[in-house]
Amino acid sequence: IDLLALHGDALHHLLERQRRRAVPLRVLLGAVLPPKVPPVILRLAGLAQDMPLSQVTDEALARVLDLLGALTVTVKGTRGFDQAQVSTGGVPLNETEPETMASRIVPGLYLAGEVLDVIGPCGGFNLQFAWTSGALAGRAAAE
Repeated sequence: IDLLALHGDALHHLLERQRRRAVPLRVLLGAVLPPKVPPVILRLAGLAQDMPLSQVTDEALARVLDLLGALTVTVKGTRGFDQAQVSTGGVPLNETEPETMASRIVPGLYLAGEVLDVIGPCGGFNLQFAWTSGALAGRAAAE
């Protein structure tokens, strides 16, 4: 996984500007990465969580950047159906008629819910879209 794909240049510039400062490397990584990532990367690189950038050797910094650019992970399982949530993907909305949820590509096909590429925040938004799009598709298909 390339965690630097979108913000690698910004991180490199930030590290160059702050290289001699006693700012924790974890804080600088957190400027461009999700908050749960820096502690994991530092642990994998064998560095203390509070290590100031000024005390990180060039070799250790290279290890961190290598990990961020090519992180290898092994999936060992899931947390089960009770914890499952939708993430992303599906048929793009622009391939459906919004009033009927009919496919613009396949005649007679009606789409609803998570088969479509719709992402809502937790709290029932995805469920509401599933119910609403299902009602639209069902009515249109019945006609």
